[in-house]
Amino acid sequence: MSEGLDIRTLMVCAGAVNITLAALMVTLSLTRRTYPGFHLWTLGFVAGGVGSALLALRGVVPDFLSMVVGNYGIVGFSLFLGRGLAVFLRRPQRPVFEAFWLIVLGIGLVWSSFVEVSARDRALVVMTVFLVFTLRVIVVAYRGGARNGDRPDWLLVAVLVLGFCSASARIVLTIVSPPSASFLEQGPALGITLLLFTLVSIGSMSAAVSLNSRRLEHELSQSELGLQREQATLERLNRELSELAVRDGLTGLHNRRHFDEVLEREWHRLARARRPLSLALMDIDHFKEFNDLYGHQQGDEALQTVAQVVEAAVKRTSDVAVRYGGEEFALVLPETDAQGARQIAERIVSVLRERGIPHEGSQAGPALSLSIGLATLVPGAGTVPDTLVALADEALYRSKKEGRNRLSEAVAPDPAAAR
Repeated sequence: MSEGLDIRTLMVCAGAVNITLAALMVTLSLTRRTYPGFHLWTLGFVAGGVGSALLALRGVVPDFLSMVVGNYGIVGFSLFLGRGLAVFLRRPQRPVFEAFWLIVLGIGLVWSSFVEVSARDRALVVMTVFLVFTLRVIVVAYRGGARNGDRPDWLLVAVLVLGFCSASARIVLTIVSPPSASFLEQGPALGITLLLFTLVSIGSMSAAVSLNSRRLEHELSQSELGLQREQATLERLNRELSELAVRDGLTGLHNRRHFDEVLEREWHRLARARRPLSLALMDIDHFKEFNDLYGHQQGDEALQTVAQVVEAAVKRTSDVAVRYGGEEFALVLPETDAQGARQIAERIVSVLRERGIPHEGSQAGPALSLSIGLATLVPGAGTVPDTLVALADEALYRSKKEGRNRLSEAVAPDPAAAR
């Protein structure tokens, strides 16, 4: 290795790289959302950078700072990386495990630096503890990802395996190489391992940023899904509220408001298509007397029964059954001619007669009955929706006048318009 690229120079470069990576991590923390554990990774790069710088300053700074604090910084890189990953992946901490190996490291460093001075022993102690912490990070990286329902981050695993192999190679080189007074005097093989450690730092930073970004994207996608679910819920509730606004609370049929909207809409649609529109208005015969005789609770039950009969008489989704008001009901029958409307009305009368709801106070018969008025028009010039309503109401009035419990059909103002 050339004089311009000795061990001291490599250590300075490694320290500068780690401090730069730490600065980048801090910048990311300030500019975007980061998660618990990210700050520990940042501390790991700071520890690695300071440790490398102190080792490079051997002979310039006190030996304690260089040989003890500096090596603690090197080991601190893997320690903070592992602890940060455990926090990020929400895995249990191992403080007793970490404390034990840090004590082993301290005893080994003090002994090999000041009692039985040996650069080889010092390197073996540091690399052994570094290996232990690195192996733990590999296990956390692999098991942590699988535990959280995601595949392991293979970039991080690969980087850590590279660091593990580099530390193992350093141990082997230390054992087989001739003893030296200082690691700064060791040969090119140590330089290669230092370059590999620098690559491990860069790769670790990339993996940390990648993990944080993936967590952020996942949470954003979950938030978006949550918003979509909330929006769908709100839309459903709005539809339900809209439906309730046009429904009669007692019978469940559409109310008068919806009747007006449907009649207006169908009138204009069928005017363009030149198709017939039929309307049936129905009134329960002598319903006041029914309430007086049987009570309002049975009166409500009778209204619900009539509503069921009316609603069951129509089959098409375009036909609309309405509680017109009080004891009055209506059927809007688009594209239904007079004959079709009559058949539906007769079906309602027949089914209600079969129900046989007693009504002793009725003059129209012994059971609850309906008076019905039918009208059919082809919407066109000179007519409006109220024209159809007036015709059906006139027919209903005639049914009541003629004794109730019957249906009457209106006479269209223009015979050619009725079908």
